[in-house]
Amino acid sequence: MLAEILDQYQQPPEVYDALAGHPDPDQMIIDSLSQGTLLAGREKPFIWELDDITSESALHRYRAQVEVEALINLAERGPVNIPISSADKLTLRSLYDKEHFNPGVVIRLDHLGYNGRPPLEHDVKAVEVYLGDQLDAYGLGHLKEWVHFGMTSEDTNNLAFNLMLRDAANKVLVPSVGRVADRLAHLAAIYADTPTLGITHAQKASPTTVGKQFGYLLSDITKVASEFDGMRFSGKFSGAVGNHNPMTVLFPDFDYDSYAEDFVESFGFTYAPIENQRNDHLAVTNFLGTVERLAVVGKDATDNVWLQILGNKLTQRLVAGEKGSSTMSHKINPWRLENAEALFEQAIALMGRAPEGLVASRHERDLSDHGWQRAYGDMIGRVVAAYNYFSVQLDRLAVDEESACAILNSSAEVLSELLQTAGRVSGDAEAYDKVVALTQGKRLDIEGFKTVTDEALPDGELKDRVMQITPDRYVGIAGEEARKSVLGWHAAKQILRRGILDESTSIDAVLFDLDGTLHFGDKDELFARLSAVAVELGSGFSDEEIKDFGNRSDYIEMRSLMVAEHNRRFPQNQITEEQFQAANDTVSGTLDHMFYTATGAVSSIQALRNSGKSTGLVTTRGNKSRDRLLAHHGLDGLFDVIVGRGDAELRKPHPQPIAIALEQLGVEPRRSLYVGDLQVDDIGAGSALGMKTALINDKPLDRYGPRPTYHWQNLEPLVRLYGR
Repeated sequence: MLAEILDQYQQPPEVYDALAGHPDPDQMIIDSLSQGTLLAGREKPFIWELDDITSESALHRYRAQVEVEALINLAERGPVNIPISSADKLTLRSLYDKEHFNPGVVIRLDHLGYNGRPPLEHDVKAVEVYLGDQLDAYGLGHLKEWVHFGMTSEDTNNLAFNLMLRDAANKVLVPSVGRVADRLAHLAAIYADTPTLGITHAQKASPTTVGKQFGYLLSDITKVASEFDGMRFSGKFSGAVGNHNPMTVLFPDFDYDSYAEDFVESFGFTYAPIENQRNDHLAVTNFLGTVERLAVVGKDATDNVWLQILGNKLTQRLVAGEKGSSTMSHKINPWRLENAEALFEQAIALMGRAPEGLVASRHERDLSDHGWQRAYGDMIGRVVAAYNYFSVQLDRLAVDEESACAILNSSAEVLSELLQTAGRVSGDAEAYDKVVALTQGKRLDIEGFKTVTDEALPDGELKDRVMQITPDRYVGIAGEEARKSVLGWHAAKQILRRGILDESTSIDAVLFDLDGTLHFGDKDELFARLSAVAVELGSGFSDEEIKDFGNRSDYIEMRSLMVAEHNRRFPQNQITEEQFQAANDTVSGTLDHMFYTATGAVSSIQALRNSGKSTGLVTTRGNKSRDRLLAHHGLDGLFDVIVGRGDAELRKPHPQPIAIALEQLGVEPRRSLYVGDLQVDDIGAGSALGMKTALINDKPLDRYGPRPTYHWQNLEPLVRLYGR
């Protein structure tokens, strides 16, 4: 498996074309001539994909999305009765589609006036009014007064900017970083074992490999990009000063805070319960801090590649027609690296000051954060442009292995580290100073090094081993480390490509318990079946005794207890577990009408699968009845893996059955969710593996029991949170 992954990176990535996908790249470049800012002008070819995400037009569209979804949520779950059909929802959601949304009308409403209205000079109100007009046009005018209900502009804005940043990260930023990482991984893989001279303090140092030099640059990018895993934006949805003031008066019996929390989490964000009028932006500054570090490690990588070109270890591929200098015709300048360096520096400067402007808030609200929010595109755009310049430069590079080898073999003095270490191992207390005297400031070829070695070390096996070493063989585990960096990036890439900053993409698999979770009636059927078995065997158990036997999670335990009790009562009419089982098999399957599925079970699992997640079933039910019931409920074929009672030696709450399912799926516990109805058995087993867990029942939590990640009354929140 590892070899197959490394083989993937032996092939060079497809050459990056920044203009690919743009409908009219020539016109875009011509239009950039008249722009007064860097990103809208010269760098437009490298950041044009951000226009649909971080522009003012896009911000209005994201605002419309929040307003529409808030309206739908209010109609579905709010404290007021608002009739809304499935067709209405489709119409409402079409209002913020890019094809239908008209930001030109919004900007007129805001600043110019529209249809006889004077300018509003309030951007969120302009979106609200625009949506109201659209509702009238589509025959849904009865809904317009519920738009922006119980909200303040910052409830709209903070969620809209979150959506903007998430799209910018997933659609533009991460892919641009990934392009560079893929190219560094390719170079690390193919040159993993190619020896080269190390450099420390601008001086020759112990040898390494070319692949390792690319590998540690790649590793830095991987480490920083991996910080996105698990990162979430917070969302505020609590009215003018963060207290749900009018809602608490108008709907005193409605839990508006839980309602708001569910709404924010439906976007994949974390709810911020204690805020003033605005979000504190701390989660955003955490995100920008990681983006800033991507700029820092990106700048370091461009610097190092530039220096490798300076040292003649890297050569630049000539592209026909391109000129390196206006006067020095021989040159191929690495100007893209230098442009990237400047852009990285600008981004670092902007993002370094952003937290100060974003977090500060005078009293319950001021607008000083808006200028920084409007600059998200400038900050991210510079990082994107820099990484894209870097990608182009890496596509034009190759390693001059001959030059690297020649430099290394003419620099045998770098073996002094080995020589003084060997002298100390041999017991020479003066070894270091002796080697300093023989090598410091000198240039040695291989023969010269052997002469120095002969003088510095006593005869013996140790000296013979050192004599056999040449600079190109003195690279330690550099090749192995280079390959590790490739594997590290590959693992991070699998997570990043699924999407970041969204709780829905934080897991790859959802595993379910069966009885009491996906279907019900199991206890009713069980009690009826055990009663029938008891009658068949003449056990004479009462209904209360049957319930006492049946209130266990393991059928085998029930069977053993019932057989033992029967034999205690009727010593002259002993029965065996085999007889009990035969009677049970006769009844089994005749009472399936007592089972029924949990509301939305089938559609919930289908939604999870449609969102790209694997699904599994982990149950203590016997395989025969399990498969029969899955077919009965229409659940068969919906699970990628099924682990039943006969597939594991141990039972929940031991985590072994769930662990077996995860191993079969190839999913890490931390990127999976287990859903069950028992706090000890199900939540305990999942928590022991480090999974997220969801307890589905309407009972209060045992304060001393395992704590679930979520406690829901039904499966509906599961789909809202993870089925997108």
